[in-house]
Amino acid sequence: RGPPPRREPPPPPEPPQEVKDAQRLVARVASLSSLRKYALNPDTGKLTKHLVHAFYISGVCEARLDSEIRFPFGRTDAKTSTANGERRWDAHVRFAKTEMTPTSPSYGDAKKLAEKLGAGTMLGHLERCPMLVFLKRGAGLRAKDAKATILPRRTNQAFQDWLSPLLKIEVTFRNDCPFDVRGFWHATGDEAWGTVVADRIKPGASVWQTTFPTHTFSFAPATAYSKPLDLKDVRKGKHAVPDGVRILTHVVSSEEGVVVSLKPPDTPLDGHVSCKHKAVCKNTIWRGRCPRTCPMPPAGAPRPGPKVRYTQEDLFQRSEL
Repeated sequence: RGPPPRREPPPPPEPPQEVKDAQRLVARVASLSSLRKYALNPDTGKLTKHLVHAFYISGVCEARLDSEIRFPFGRTDAKTSTANGERRWDAHVRFAKTEMTPTSPSYGDAKKLAEKLGAGTMLGHLERCPMLVFLKRGAGLRAKDAKATILPRRTNQAFQDWLSPLLKIEVTFRNDCPFDVRGFWHATGDEAWGTVVADRIKPGASVWQTTFPTHTFSFAPATAYSKPLDLKDVRKGKHAVPDGVRILTHVVSSEEGVVVSLKPPDTPLDGHVSCKHKAVCKNTIWRGRCPRTCPMPPAGAPRPGPKVRYTQEDLFQRSEL
């Protein structure tokens, strides 16, 4: 009797719907010319967004890419409203893939594209499949600008671990206000609460922050959070950041420096959710948090009377700030 017939491995499980939604955002690119139309600025010949490109062979390799690596799940916002603008990953990153099957009619064009982006080493080697290539925004379609890899493990976590450092950027924030400001980082969809990343930025001083595109930062007068804080200020290490106290809200898109300047918002400059109560003005700490509810004149100014009103700029210039 001969050996029993070899059993084929079971097919990979069907990916979840959220993975399918992410994969619908991937462009299928067959040639260098089609990639140029898809990703480049026609005037400068440079990438308008970061590009993550996958090269694969149909069959087992394609299943690895789609079902095991789940490319590009984790760096897309298929269900996030386009009204979020630069808070969406697809405002910063494009994803594309190219089939490298030798029997494919477009193999010749695909081969030229792979060699152009530094992925030619995978040609004819199934064990090197799939190969991923990253090019930074502002680069050209050249192998010397590309970072190509074969993931050590074919998992989505390995994909995220490879891509995250490539997307990381450093942003510098400079305080141009005449008073100390405090900087906050906001989790996606939770901009009413922030984690402190810069406790006090002195006038004229700068701080730098390592972060990613889509991340949101905001800045408020440091005195709006005078100690002691009560329980309404803090929630699991986060601080309340009402719209009325923010001087600037910034969504990171590039490494360009950000200037925090005095541009009073449309809403009253009140640094706490309880500032609407006049009783808070009896306490000096609360007066520092609530500059509009508890107006104080600038140093040396006459006491406000019926015909004296102070602008928001005046209030920010007072000695306490």
